[in-house]
Amino acid sequence: TILRSKNYPNPYDALKALSRGAKITLADLHAFVDGLDAKYVDAETKRRMKEITPDSYVGLAPSLVRAGANDRLSRGVL
Repeated sequence: TILRSKNYPNPYDALKALSRGAKITLADLHAFVDGLDAKYVDAETKRRMKEITPDSYVGLAPSLVRAGANDRLSRGVL
């Protein structure tokens, strides 16, 4: 999602090339992030990407839950 938001060319293919059939370490992920083209991904974005962990990343979940709850409330379902 971050790479798509930066218009990075073929973001899924870039990550797929790293991950296909391989065990990935944190060092591997950081090297991948460091190697991203600075034309698309600035240093601040790279820093933020390196801070993402499975424990800290929730993606769109909070906004999706709010949208669903608001929809249900508006229909009187809750």
